[in-house]
Amino acid sequence: MYRVSKGAPEQILHFAHNKSDIKRRVHAVIDKFAKRGLRSLAVAYQEVSDGRKESAGGPWQFIGLIPLFDPPRHDSAETIRRALNLRDKDEFIADLPIDELIEKADGFVGVFPEHKYEIVKRLQVRKHICGMTGDGVNDAPALKKADIGIAVANATDAARSASDIVLTEPGLSVIISAC
Repeated sequence: MYRVSKGAPEQILHFAHNKSDIKRRVHAVIDKFAKRGLRSLAVAYQEVSDGRKESAGGPWQFIGLIPLFDPPRHDSAETIRRALNLRDKDEFIADLPIDELIEKADGFVGVFPEHKYEIVKRLQVRKHICGMTGDGVNDAPALKKADIGIAVANATDAARSASDIVLTEPGLSVIISAC
């Protein structure tokens, strides 16, 4: 029996037992895809010798990269422009404690699920009303913790049930329009 995983190349590469041998080549392919306007999805597998899904399994083998065409939505530029106009002011951030960095950030990208929850918690401790958008099972704890949890269209049942608001239209322009 084999276990297969797909995801962000850096995350999949992190678990590959041969990462030091292939890291440069993987990044070269990612760059090649990016120059063509494509995103990358990494795939790896591991053998589970005893055939039980609960077993730890052997070392992860990096299989390869899948190019994905993910064009910007038609309203992306306008949505970003409107979101940036909602900011109070720009500030330069250097050598600040983590809580201040979190507090001053305009947004977060590529955040691990456990860090999403921690970010929400730290903002709330600093007396901020915190909103969070998400779509997956891993987002559910942070969506539940947030003052306003927003599940995007096509979110998993877990994300939808943990949220206060469920969007029925794709894209984030719905949120920006409500502001």
